[in-house]
Amino acid sequence: MVKLAAALLLPTLALAGHNDMFACRGRSCDVEELTEQNWASKLAEQPYFIMFYAPWCGHCKQLAPKLKGAAKKAKGLGFGIGAVDVEPNPSIQSMFPDIKGFPSLKYVNHPKGKKSIDYNGPREGDDVLQWTKDTFVRTGGALQAPIEHKAWSELYTFFGRAALDDLPVLFAVGADKEPPKWLAALHGDLKEKPKTTGENPEAETQRLLGEAKKATKLPEVREGIVGVLETLTAAEKARNNKRKALYSTTYSSDPDTITAFNASGAPKNGAHVFALSVDRKNLANSLVVAYGNNPVEADRRGKLVDSSALLAFARDAAANFPRDSAVALPDVPKPKSVLAAEERAAARKKRATAVHSIASKADLDANCYALPAAKTCVVGVGASEGDLTELAAKYSKEGYAFSTVASDAPVADALRGDVAAPALVVVKGGKRPRAARAELSGGAALLDSIAGGGASFAKFAGGLPAWPEAEPEEPAAAEEEGDEYDL
Repeated sequence: MVKLAAALLLPTLALAGHNDMFACRGRSCDVEELTEQNWASKLAEQPYFIMFYAPWCGHCKQLAPKLKGAAKKAKGLGFGIGAVDVEPNPSIQSMFPDIKGFPSLKYVNHPKGKKSIDYNGPREGDDVLQWTKDTFVRTGGALQAPIEHKAWSELYTFFGRAALDDLPVLFAVGADKEPPKWLAALHGDLKEKPKTTGENPEAETQRLLGEAKKATKLPEVREGIVGVLETLTAAEKARNNKRKALYSTTYSSDPDTITAFNASGAPKNGAHVFALSVDRKNLANSLVVAYGNNPVEADRRGKLVDSSALLAFARDAAANFPRDSAVALPDVPKPKSVLAAEERAAARKKRATAVHSIASKADLDANCYALPAAKTCVVGVGASEGDLTELAAKYSKEGYAFSTVASDAPVADALRGDVAAPALVVVKGGKRPRAARAELSGGAALLDSIAGGGASFAKFAGGLPAWPEAEPEEPAAAEEEGDEYDL
């Protein structure tokens, strides 16, 4: 009975030791606890950077919070960061007879501990994480993009960036605060097929090394050849893993998101999954299609119950989005920065498409003759502002600045030439002042012909038409002192 009680108590004590070491809350911890019970299954899922420790080790306690920070950043990358308390797990320690002190740090990618790699770098979280990333890729792993939780207010920016990257969006909506583990794995599986010929460029090198391995009589040479062969194999695997993702993937559990996408009732570790075709020019024109078997469910280990059907749905939607069965993207809120940018753009457009009125020499200079070099003056002689509004909206982006002048203005006849009012006149200054003219009804054709280089310009005979200087007003005559008036 005492033995049974001790056996039941041992996992609890081990968990308490792990939670104390890494300051974990409850049964959830960023640093994976690896024990004799879960070692084989965890290492079969993914490789791990592992700290082997003893609860009394002071250096282990100093490293633990740094390792916890690295573990948070490593979520969803394709490898894990874990720890083994060697005292209650002697069979794990026995796989690594070189462990002589604590902490011992290793990269392990095999349940039996084969080909583990020692870490001897700085004991800082960022150094550990970068080394593990490099080792993961060097040994044939393909780094997966971590899936981030997005708030309702962040979705507009995320969808917009996906559109700029020319990628559809795989969107999961659930009740859990953190993205489910299976979502990162699903994202990693949804990649383009490798564009290779199937030929290994180092096949001949591997063949020759294989022969050298058989021929050598020296163990140290054989060991060196085996190391090179393993490196070549890992490099080939990494080359095949370099594939472009089919989706930009994210997750949300905001109440507003759940309501907007009608995604309530997702089980723990599950979610409603959607494929989005995002419109690059106008996000409001984007479309959404829901997975037919929503909500998806995961088992106790966090793996999808039926991943094959979901993979097929996502691949089909990426290859040929089902627009006929899709619905409009819910109206996600624009962030303040986007609203401010739109206001500035609208103000710039309003200024650029404004139609000015010329009623004086100062107006003529400011709105026509003295324009910047990048602008070309277009004057509607005898036209109203409303007559030019449509032309200004269409052609102002081509560098035209539009103004009106009355048909009886001092410069009207010189500007329109032989064309009857209302007329459209394109004025060019410089050393050879000239103008291209058309009746107002043919204004668009005139501007199009200028763009195509087919318009005819005629010189102004005496230079740019000048608006007469305003004659100074004569001062009123002063009353002479002493004048008398009859009342």
